[in-house]
Amino acid sequence: MLFRHKSWEATAVTVISLIAIIFASMPFCSGQNRPSTKANTRLASNQKQVSSTNPGTRRAQDGGSAIYYDKTYKFKTRTIRIVEQVDRNTPRPAGHLSAIVNGHKYSIGYLRFNGASSLATPVVDPTGAYIAYSSGSGCGYEGEGEAVLISSIYGKRKARIISTCIEAGPQEFFIYKGRQYLLVSGTSDAGEEDDAFWLYDIDAKKMMVHGAGDLTKTSKHGFSYAYYWEHKKRTFGAVTMKTLVNGERPLKLLALPHVQRARRAVRLPH
Repeated sequence: MLFRHKSWEATAVTVISLIAIIFASMPFCSGQNRPSTKANTRLASNQKQVSSTNPGTRRAQDGGSAIYYDKTYKFKTRTIRIVEQVDRNTPRPAGHLSAIVNGHKYSIGYLRFNGASSLATPVVDPTGAYIAYSSGSGCGYEGEGEAVLISSIYGKRKARIISTCIEAGPQEFFIYKGRQYLLVSGTSDAGEEDDAFWLYDIDAKKMMVHGAGDLTKTSKHGFSYAYYWEHKKRTFGAVTMKTLVNGERPLKLLALPHVQRARRAVRLPH
């Protein structure tokens, strides 16, 4: 009995040793194909960067399935963080725009691409009370058209100020002689001859100017103006705030668009 017991123990030890040798030779145990500690650290760092606030940037996540826009605005009485999330894995890409005000999250609205390849960057007004953004209208060349909307920063009131058949979006808010305006710019993949701009009077709640071409900011109160002429985009001089608001030369004016009155008008600060 004693001999048999020793034989059993020897056999068990041999079997365990063989299993240990086989297990140690496998790639995931031997250290082969395993990322180094440095690589693991870099991966964790990159994941942290993706989830952190990076003012004014868009980034892809999960293989491009989602795109985020994340920007923070700081005012005397509030901090506003604008967050845009878009899911491109759906048959018709769509997304959502939110505002986080002093840590509290508010829904601004849903974003639709329709045929638009991208949407304009949302902008916040100088008082921190309102946000302007764009959403696909489905109109125009390959459905690239976009509508521009204004909403209170809490998402309670919003209005569509224009719907176009080109890629249009808010360019900037500015204040001139005590009144607040929103400059909207538009471009088209079909050609530069369709480029245009609009000026919306926030206080009057109506579109004031519609012109051909585009305005490029050159200073705090000035723009460089260009539009398509004789088969080429040409620069036609400088434009001041006064020139823009009054619709004066060298602006090439177009007919003002007809925009239906919203059910709930935007109440903007006086």
